[in-house]
Amino acid sequence: MNTIKENLLLFLFLCLATSCGSKNSSEELSSEASNYKLAITDSVQVDIFGSSLSLVDVHSESGDLLIIQPDPPKLWIVSQEGKIKETWEKSGNGPDEIGSHLLSAEFFGEGVAMMGYMRLKIFDKNFRAIGSYKPGFDLQGMVYMGYNHLLAFESGGDEQLVTFFGGPQTEHHWDSQEFYNEYNVLDVINPKLEGEIENELGEAKNVFKPIGGFTEDSQFKKSGRSHMYIIPVFDVQGNELIYAFDRDTVLFKRELPSGELISSTPIPFDQFYLSKGWTMGKGVAEMNSGNVAPKNRRGNIERVFHSNGFDVIFYRSGLPLETIQAITLQGAEKAREEYRLDYSKHLILKEGERINKDLKTTDKIYAPSITDNSGFLWARQNVNALDKEPDLVTFYKLKIVPDEN
Repeated sequence: MNTIKENLLLFLFLCLATSCGSKNSSEELSSEASNYKLAITDSVQVDIFGSSLSLVDVHSESGDLLIIQPDPPKLWIVSQEGKIKETWEKSGNGPDEIGSHLLSAEFFGEGVAMMGYMRLKIFDKNFRAIGSYKPGFDLQGMVYMGYNHLLAFESGGDEQLVTFFGGPQTEHHWDSQEFYNEYNVLDVINPKLEGEIENELGEAKNVFKPIGGFTEDSQFKKSGRSHMYIIPVFDVQGNELIYAFDRDTVLFKRELPSGELISSTPIPFDQFYLSKGWTMGKGVAEMNSGNVAPKNRRGNIERVFHSNGFDVIFYRSGLPLETIQAITLQGAEKAREEYRLDYSKHLILKEGERINKDLKTTDKIYAPSITDNSGFLWARQNVNALDKEPDLVTFYKLKIVPDEN
């Protein structure tokens, strides 16, 4: 009897072990979903008043939000409970000021780095300037306000910054081939490296290292066409730079601070109308000729992020010419209708493959402005989708999650 019981118990144990093993294996296989989506998981509401507000950083330890107003320059540090902890507001060219516009900002060291027009300053926790830097090149581009064009990273024990002031380090015009041969994507600055002091404000120059460029197979380099004001759209995770150009179809990754190319991957857009550009050397004349033929509305990449192993790209596909010509509205109403038809979309990519079925971005948000160290994307509430202006400013937290639909 004991032997029979022992054999029976052994048989049951083996069955249970096999069953449990099969279940675990099945769970592991199903743990990685085939379809994902962006879901709003939380929000922060802040009682502040300002124009063109942008959330530009989330502190890696405290979780505090860094919010800026470009004009006039103003900055808030806010807790994730919506409590205003610090406010900074100055306009001018003094030692502790950033100029007439605050273009971007970033938590840096124990304080904050701020970007103004062709100017970068680092402030301590009391907003006293402890470093002032001026690019040693003239701007060949535009000034962009409300964009997150200043990002921090660490390499070799040094905290450094990636910057985009609005154009590359070249003296050549965008309508010349030399511009595309000399083009650099972004600039890297290590504040610990000394630069030449240029003026009485103690601003150091020649400390902005140009990195990246157009690859040999880039449409911008090989097409023989010129393009006005190409914008790199970028993110930084660890010591890796992820970026695309606003009117291109390739996602690039480079090592920081060297700028060495890691990968270039075609973006699997559902639809993306490319800009044909202008005849090289004749672009300005063609633009001003008054004989520009009607054309498609080009596609536009708005944001690029890397989060929890996924690449996320927010974009608008553009519109075909026949759709534009079918719009009977005029002026501002026509522009609004084009914007409505060319709605915001997003791609979630894993190793270059699209893994989201639903491309349309929710109307609740504008395109996200940042991703934090916990893998959340942050976006401001789209007030245009509301019936009335809200009393509080709302920022949403979004996360990439499996889509069971």
